[in-house]
Amino acid sequence: VSSILVTGATGFVGCFLLNELLQITSINIIVAIRAKTIDEADHRLRAVFRKYGLLNETIEQVLNTSRQHRIKFC
Repeated sequence: VSSILVTGATGFVGCFLLNELLQITSINIIVAIRAKTIDEADHRLRAVFRKYGLLNETIEQVLNTSRQHRIKFC
């Protein structure tokens, strides 16, 4: 497996699933989020991670480098 596609990442279950994948695997993750821009998608994902108390240093670091590394938005 070279990549995983995650849909629903801004919902309750999808957010926790993405969080778990980011912590237990180093595989690339493609995240489908409805947004007009990559920045808007990034903002929506961060907001939901904050809402559920999942935004920690590790996740913040992954999101900060997402465009070059593990997370790709589509």
